[in-house]
Amino acid sequence: MKFIESFLSQCQEGLIILNEDFSVKETNHAIAIISGFSETEIKDSNVENLFDTATAKQIIEKYENLTESDCPKKIIGNLKQKNGNKLSVGINVNLTFDNGVIYKWLMVNNKERLTFGTISKSFPFDFWINTPERRTWMQNPYSKALWGDVKGKTPSEVGAGEEITKRWLASNDRALNGEVVESEIEYFINGHKKIYRNIVAPVKHNDDILGVLGVNIDISDLKQSLSYRDMLIKEVYHRVKNNLQMISSIVRLEAGRSYIDEDTRKVFDDIIYRIDAVSLIHERLYKIDAKTGLSLDCYLKDLVEYIVSGMNAEELELIFRLEEVYTDPDVMIAVGIIVTELVTNALKYARTEEEVSRLEIVLKRKDEKNVVINVTDNGPGLPQDFETKELKSIGFTLVMALVEQLSGSIEWNSEHNGTTFTFDFPVGELTMKHNK
Repeated sequence: MKFIESFLSQCQEGLIILNEDFSVKETNHAIAIISGFSETEIKDSNVENLFDTATAKQIIEKYENLTESDCPKKIIGNLKQKNGNKLSVGINVNLTFDNGVIYKWLMVNNKERLTFGTISKSFPFDFWINTPERRTWMQNPYSKALWGDVKGKTPSEVGAGEEITKRWLASNDRALNGEVVESEIEYFINGHKKIYRNIVAPVKHNDDILGVLGVNIDISDLKQSLSYRDMLIKEVYHRVKNNLQMISSIVRLEAGRSYIDEDTRKVFDDIIYRIDAVSLIHERLYKIDAKTGLSLDCYLKDLVEYIVSGMNAEELELIFRLEEVYTDPDVMIAVGIIVTELVTNALKYARTEEEVSRLEIVLKRKDEKNVVINVTDNGPGLPQDFETKELKSIGFTLVMALVEQLSGSIEWNSEHNGTTFTFDFPVGELTMKHNK
């Protein structure tokens, strides 16, 4: 009864609960507003006092031989007002059984204004309310079209199948514990698979949970459109990757010409690595699961290993210290080109004959929105004229431009036993799970 009383107090439509003799047992404030009578005056009356003679007669007649499965019975009648006027209203005649108790109740809609009942009937999606005992207390026409009239039934009694029933019961339990549950769920409607956005939430009054409401919104067309869009995007990535590989192959052919000198060939090699760094990203975009995102740590590992292999530096001691980070393609492309420049420079100038060359790549968290990449070698260190010379080179000019584009910063520390480039930049809210 607590659920019904609380719903009476919150409902914007007029609700009247009747005794067996058609006197008023309970009512709500909405009836008082449209009639002009106080709630106390209404409770001391009966249907013949509240409605004109013809309307009261219809209400009493509707209850003859009425069963719960027949509800609601709808009539149009006149509600008496305290000022002597009559208000045209829509009346739903309802019968509810709860733990062996029979409730006769009326839902009265002022036809001159929008009401919750009118609005819910117009919802283009499945809408329902369950009692704390998980029995359906209310459902709109869309819901009835999907599941039939399930008023008074628990999820186990609807007959939607074992798996669906388990999910319904679980979401009801979570909502009754105060949680809002959102998920996607597949139903087979008339032999066709449909995907619905399912939302189940508690009905609250102050701190009390009075029941559960839920909606199922058909998103089948949206999911199909998104799937088609994802397929087209992946096809674009695939074609971009192929085109970049074609460009890279053309540059390689040109670099192999006999008349190309060694310095020019090195320039061609640098161009090839830059192209391939971007191509590798598009290859990942083509294969990736859209829900997972792009793994920066995995990309950096593949990229550096590819560069090392291409520059015949297999004897190099290669060390990775990478935290798991996911980011978007634009950030990935810029970072890939920057790391390509730093790694190729280290492999060109930091290798020594006296000891085994070592290259360490570090990706780590700086704070909740920023990461740091370190590229460290054990070479002889940077030349004294590094800043004057390198800052004028195409490669380093490109690095500085991309660092600025990412709103990041870069600095370097060089000694006789090696050089470290430190590059930090924001990637938004980070997703990091563990060290590799």
